[in-house]
Amino acid sequence: MRSTLASLLSSVLKNHSKLSAASIHTTKAYEATVLRQRNHPNEPIKLVIFDKDGTLTSFDSMWAPWCKEVANQLQQKTGFDVSNEAYRSFNYDPVTGKIGKGPLAENTHAHVHTDLASILSENYPFSYDEIYKIVFDVCKNLQSMKPVVEATCDVTPVFSALKDSNIKIAVCTSDNRKSTMHALEDLKISHFVDYVICGDDEHNTPKPAPDNVHFICTKLGVEEKHTAIIGDTPTDTEMGKRSGLGLVIGVLSGVGDKSDLIPEADVIVHNVEKSLPLILNPDLLTETSNGINNMGQN
Repeated sequence: MRSTLASLLSSVLKNHSKLSAASIHTTKAYEATVLRQRNHPNEPIKLVIFDKDGTLTSFDSMWAPWCKEVANQLQQKTGFDVSNEAYRSFNYDPVTGKIGKGPLAENTHAHVHTDLASILSENYPFSYDEIYKIVFDVCKNLQSMKPVVEATCDVTPVFSALKDSNIKIAVCTSDNRKSTMHALEDLKISHFVDYVICGDDEHNTPKPAPDNVHFICTKLGVEEKHTAIIGDTPTDTEMGKRSGLGLVIGVLSGVGDKSDLIPEADVIVHNVEKSLPLILNPDLLTETSNGINNMGQN
């Protein structure tokens, strides 16, 4: 296996100068794709910033019911079946129950409202202002809707292990604070979290701007070079890269796939559980074939 991995690494480095490794598979079906050497490779990680939806919680289980209820209430308010346009705005497939990349997955609720209102005003006899108010009121009323919270993996041991290693934890999400805190409490991890920034916070700056990351680092007293970020969308990984973080990890548990995450992530793993060894032992991400083999054997 060592010779195979070494040959694979040599081939990738030869053909892609920006990449430092390649996909690694083991008998445990564990896969990590190391894309490039991380910033500040000799610096330990002291803070991890997690995205929420698609990273800690299942995006589809949480938001598919919301998509259907928004469409249902909009029909009641407008007298029109607007489900096709609403689902297109959300990039929600009612057949599969899956939500793809788009405003709902990557932006704040304010952006979701404006995008949906724009589509509806173009297709129904309402001005933008009229339909925006209806959309806003419907979505505001649904803030009391209890979301279905399912973890993407067993996140509690991950957070516990980080705390045992004196690593601080933050959550940065585009979701509103009420829904976010409910999810963290449902997952039984809220007591591990040192700081949370939500999409409706007054000081929030939408992803992928680096402002939220810098704010969290300052608030928790940790330099960016000692900070890692974990997320499932390009807005998460781009935010991490633009912030100059020490480690940017993309996860495949949400709406993003490898092609979405490759441009900015340092490494891609299946879920946050698989990221833990890389955070606790960043030496696994060295450019040497020995480091890659060690990671493959974990």
